[in-house]
Amino acid sequence: MRRIDPNLHLRYSEAGECYIVYWVSPETRQEELVATYQELDQRIAADLERLEHMQRQPGYSYADELDKKDAQAEKDGNDAHKEAMAASAEKLHYALRKDKNMLGQRVFIPNGLKE
Repeated sequence: MRRIDPNLHLRYSEAGECYIVYWVSPETRQEELVATYQELDQRIAADLERLEHMQRQPGYSYADELDKKDAQAEKDGNDAHKEAMAASAEKLHYALRKDKNMLGQRVFIPNGLKE
């Protein structure tokens, strides 16, 4: 890490049970979070080298990259939730129809309720 940037530091957070890589400003001594990791291994160095390389590219923003990853993770979570709910809704629908002895009958759904 020191080879990449001498202001990068690493510490273990017992509260978060993870390793924290942070950068300390040489002028203000203010700390900024760079990344967190569950395990201490070579991936940390590889990620930091990739970030250091990307930072040199014009127009690159690490914050924008993190925002995109967060948005994608939220979308993936929402999609997984919708899939799980759809399966549960189908089972519930079948159980209700079976319970009410309506298996062979059609159900009318008003236009305003259709998706």
